[in-house]
Amino acid sequence: MVDRRPTGASGRKPARQADIARLAGVSQWTVSRVVNDRGDEAGIPRATQERIREVAAGLGYSPNLAARTLRGGRTSLIGIHAYQPTLSVLQGTYFHDYLVGIEREVERAGCDLVLFSSLVGSGGDGHAYRGGSNRLALADGSIILGFHTDRAELGRLLEEGYRFVHIGRREIGEGHVPFVSPDYRAAAQDVVATLADAGHRGIGYVIAERPSGRTDEPHRDRFAGFAAGCVARRLSPDLAVVPLREVDAGWVAAVTESGVTALVVEDEPSADVVARAARRAKVSLPDRLSVAVLGDARGGPRRGLTWTSTAMPRTEVGALAVRRLLAVIEGTLDPAEVADLVPCGPPVGDTVAVR
Repeated sequence: MVDRRPTGASGRKPARQADIARLAGVSQWTVSRVVNDRGDEAGIPRATQERIREVAAGLGYSPNLAARTLRGGRTSLIGIHAYQPTLSVLQGTYFHDYLVGIEREVERAGCDLVLFSSLVGSGGDGHAYRGGSNRLALADGSIILGFHTDRAELGRLLEEGYRFVHIGRREIGEGHVPFVSPDYRAAAQDVVATLADAGHRGIGYVIAERPSGRTDEPHRDRFAGFAAGCVARRLSPDLAVVPLREVDAGWVAAVTESGVTALVVEDEPSADVVARAARRAKVSLPDRLSVAVLGDARGGPRRGLTWTSTAMPRTEVGALAVRRLLAVIEGTLDPAEVADLVPCGPPVGDTVAVR
């Protein structure tokens, strides 16, 4: 019989499991279990497994990862899926540190990363699903991240038993998906405490709404922390709460006249809006109005001043998400128990003045 297997660039025909079985003196069934990392499960002696792996390596055998997935085996692939154009996420500053933490932990575990790219509005059945099938299933499990989360799709992944961990808390019905997130609520409470310790009693809050006008879990967690911090310090959390779209020179002038001496904002772009409005209103930052940012900030209201902000533990969150996912994959952790909040750094910077 003529061997019609295709040859590689070297002219050598790809090895088959049958070739390994013949040289190792075992059945093809035994080879299949070993090369798919199921030798212990099948009760195959360790010495036999080692002999099979040595023969496979000598023949240059490479298992078919897609076929292994269909058979329910492991690929040692960890997916990354973002609910946004993925390359834009990779190039942006917000997600970069998450991805660094993910990559380092995956390498430490001896696995490989696979990037699932799916543009928003691509016209498919969803972002993870296309043609009715879960594209993420090639990987043993995936880390999912992004601002614009498809909750219905996350719910479908959960129902089908797909293993994933979401970066950022996300609620589905009365429960939540497996998540690891910065502790936004505690960070906001720390910011209020910092302002109160500096003598501020009139503290306002600027809400960075999504374009739809809705707020998601991180926004709600931040405001809940702000409100709890105000209650703890016997301050009114309703003193000056306003959506970012209403912040202008007139509003800044009005709130400072009413006794507000500090504002808590949700991100650096919001702080920049406040700074522009304050300049137009001739309100000096931070002398007349202090500003604290609930998140990382690299700039400031003017040269020589950096925004007082809380450091987000993004690298730690990315690494912990991988560790939790691997535990779920190994069956040592129930996905329902994955709900980790990672502490943020204390507020530091130059835009909180002592009253």
